[in-house]
Amino acid sequence: MFIKNKGMKKGFSLLEIVISLIILGLTLAGIFSVFIAGRRYTERSRRKLVSLNVARQVIEKIKEDVRRDTWASSTNRLSTGSHDAAGIYTAPVDFSDWQGTVTYQVGDAGTSGLRQATINVSWNEPSE
Repeated sequence: MFIKNKGMKKGFSLLEIVISLIILGLTLAGIFSVFIAGRRYTERSRRKLVSLNVARQVIEKIKEDVRRDTWASSTNRLSTGSHDAAGIYTAPVDFSDWQGTVTYQVGDAGTSGLRQATINVSWNEPSE
């Protein structure tokens, strides 16, 4: 608010300055929270993409062995791998900033002669 008097100086009052700073502070806080949320979303998406690529690597690794006719032979990696009684293979995966576990299970061939491979990739999201 400008006041025009010969004896008064032009300028803003202290109350106007304080209110302007409060409005500016709230606006900046809102803008920064949007950037922080965007960064978190980007990091979470990156971790999901890494897990998807890990699953694809496992699929490519076992694809040849799943298709083999010599399923029960010792030359098939899936018949001699490190698995539990249920036939679930577990492998830890550790990158520089992503740690997780890959488990996969390949079912027996049914009447169709096809095998089903189930792959699970798990990791811990960092607490925010």
